[in-house]
Amino acid sequence: MLGMGENYLPAFVLALGLGQVYSGLIATLPMLAGALLQLVTPLCVRRMGSYRSWVVLCATVQTLNFFVLGTLAAFDAAPAWVVFVAATAYWATGLACGPAWSTWISLLIPSRIRARYFASRNRYCQAGVLVGLLAAGWILSLCAGPGYSARLVEDQDASLGDLDQGILRGFAIIFVLAGACRGVCTIFLAFQSEPRPLPHPHTPVSVRQLFARTRTATDGKLLAYAASMAVAAQIAQPFFNPYMRTQLGLGEDRCAVLLAAGFLGRIIALPWIGRLAHRHGGFRVLVVGGLAMVPAAGLWVVTGNLVYLIATQLFVGAAWAAHEMGVFLLTLESIPEAERTSVLTKYNVLNAFSMSAGSVIGGWLLEAQNKTLAAYMAVFLASTLARALTLVLMVRLKDPGVPAPDLLLESLSIRPGDGTVDQPVLASIDPNLKPPAR
Repeated sequence: MLGMGENYLPAFVLALGLGQVYSGLIATLPMLAGALLQLVTPLCVRRMGSYRSWVVLCATVQTLNFFVLGTLAAFDAAPAWVVFVAATAYWATGLACGPAWSTWISLLIPSRIRARYFASRNRYCQAGVLVGLLAAGWILSLCAGPGYSARLVEDQDASLGDLDQGILRGFAIIFVLAGACRGVCTIFLAFQSEPRPLPHPHTPVSVRQLFARTRTATDGKLLAYAASMAVAAQIAQPFFNPYMRTQLGLGEDRCAVLLAAGFLGRIIALPWIGRLAHRHGGFRVLVVGGLAMVPAAGLWVVTGNLVYLIATQLFVGAAWAAHEMGVFLLTLESIPEAERTSVLTKYNVLNAFSMSAGSVIGGWLLEAQNKTLAAYMAVFLASTLARALTLVLMVRLKDPGVPAPDLLLESLSIRPGDGTVDQPVLASIDPNLKPPAR
């Protein structure tokens, strides 16, 4: 679902001729709806009386959305608003089922085997994403006519459907395959057990309380820094996909390799990041990730050489992995266990708002400069400058001085240019770990 389907939504928008700016925004704005929907997840679970029912419902909607997108691709009939609605429904249900799934899975997996189980599961999931990325790129490359990438560069506002109907058939194939995969997943979810009655052991934290903490508390200062970095990063990140295709003229197979390189960089870096966290704590990981994030977007403008871009993507993926792991670890180290679900849910909303704001800024800059190569360079360099400014907020943070837990991340979404949107699997954390008292 992630590697073969969701990752190629921006490319599909570009293929339909809906524009380079819209291709970038489709990767961020619909996620805002999902972040808002997850706020009502606890109410929906209580009304339905079941974590499983809510998760299965969300997964079913995601399955149907991919079949809708596949049908639209097959018939080359996809107005911008229809694609936007489908993408919004997909991301909304995907993010909304996250909190319920995380709580449900913690009730299913005994604490004594959680670390081994989630480590094994993570490896299979990462392998699946990589296979999906490369397989979809190969399918699209086979279906595309010769020279379609060069023709897209010559006429960047044209639909690939006008240039070559084969590429749209390719999108129809990969979306249907992604829907089938999610459908099989939904069936397995439906057959899982569920305890009765459902426990609700979480302490809610209001938005007002959370914002009040940004002035003095470690977790509040951390969320302020993370939100600022999200704005700065998303000025550039959503537009990496159209940049590869319309400015560099890369074919689908090479684009798939670059996207896979970003994800592979995360996989390679995570064990090293884990060792760094165990030795020095989550604060050190956050500092390393924050510093590495600053030049990441600017590296794209140096050259279009494929080998250089692959190396850049490996670095970018590793930088994102360190930054996100550092944010999550410091969050868990500074927030009482009972408040974690509530705070992380609101963090997801804040992060989605920040990502949307950054992508709108980047889209405006790109449109104002007529979407030329110079415009893309300006967007990437603006993102680099904004990332550097976030370091002012990072120096406000303090090291809580507690050991970092073993933490596994669940991939919720794939973003071209940086890898994934992850959330911590709270059930993988040692239940004996206690953050310092407030």
